[in-house]
Amino acid sequence: MQDYDYLWPGIAAALLAFLFPVYWLSEFLSGIDGLSQSVSHNIQTLSLSDAIFVVLALLTIYVYLSLRRILNDQLNFKKVDILIYLMIAVNIIFLSTIFFDIWTSIASDHSFRVVEPTLVTLAIAIGVGSLIVAGILDILLAIILLRSSTELPLIWRVFAVLTLVQGVFELSVIFHFVVIIVFPASLMVLAAAFLRKPESVELV
Repeated sequence: MQDYDYLWPGIAAALLAFLFPVYWLSEFLSGIDGLSQSVSHNIQTLSLSDAIFVVLALLTIYVYLSLRRILNDQLNFKKVDILIYLMIAVNIIFLSTIFFDIWTSIASDHSFRVVEPTLVTLAIAIGVGSLIVAGILDILLAIILLRSSTELPLIWRVFAVLTLVQGVFELSVIFHFVVIIVFPASLMVLAAAFLRKPESVELV
């Protein structure tokens, strides 16, 4: 195995760690006047912000797929495969809300006004639902990693602890804004794990 098998996943994780807080801080500040108003405004426009939203979702999916691969390749650890696939599914569902923006960009004002309350409610429900499910999956992933072996390399234990903290704040919903700090920290640890020289450690 070459040292740079996970070069692109490492770059993707680092890039995601940079873009994630920039995007979501911007979204939080724009929504300071109220969640419903912010969501309504957001789905009425198709802008650079939406393009970044799509890029973030695709990077997240790529990083999760790479996480599954490195756990399989370097640690022979497959117990969290299903959890990671479920995380990817959650991201795809969350990403699907971009179709609200696409539809409203081509629909007439009258058509939008008719369905606006439904769209806003659905977008909020998908967002909150995705957050809660992601929190549960992150907590389960962290617990399985931490309980699987005392031989777990330090960098993976740090990743698991950060993932556990992230999951707790996601599940709380009301304190989910802390994820803006915790998730990038977790991603930087993951980037380091991708870019470091592989060890011949096997979890059982």
